Amino acid sequence: MFILKLAGKILLLPVWLILFVIGLAVKMTVQTYAVVRGILEMMQEWSGASKLILAMDTWFERLMADQ
Repeated sequence: MFILKLAGKILLLPVWLILFVIGLAVKMTVQTYAVVRGILEMMQEWSGASKLILAMDTWFERLMADQ
């Protein structure tokens, strides 16, 4: 009986791995959507948002180039 339970768990391991990867992909997709949606809403409500984002990107690139 023990061997059958062990074999069943071993056979289910790929299924759990696939479900874990799918869950992780869904979580990353939802987070990315939330961030992009927030940025787009901010850009629609505030006309200076695109300038702020560009300035922050430029500052970050210069900061990383100095290191």
